[in-house]
Amino acid sequence: MLSESRRMLEQMRAGRTDAAGNENLPAQAVGHAADGKVRAVVGTGGRIDRFELDPRVMRLASRELAEQLTTAVNVALDQVRVQAPEAAPTDAIDTEALTASVKDLQDP
Repeated sequence: MLSESRRMLEQMRAGRTDAAGNENLPAQAVGHAADGKVRAVVGTGGRIDRFELDPRVMRLASRELAEQLTTAVNVALDQVRVQAPEAAPTDAIDTEALTASVKDLQDP
């Protein structure tokens, strides 16, 4: 049982499953901003996979570009919550501490 828990924790940390162990989650969500010139691709674990920028956005002031990136990321995170609510980031879980506790229990 502890071995199974350890395996599930490792998969969660790698972003392959949700807390319930489901492996068939949508791989990513995409958020758009600046009329589609800014795209943020976010994985179901809430991590940013990449940004895709139209070269024309480089003409924006740095503050405006930052706002557009923020908007795109937030839209993508909202998509994650809609597509796979069980996989969306919620309260932070200290998986490192949890893994250490499981290891302590398994390897006295």
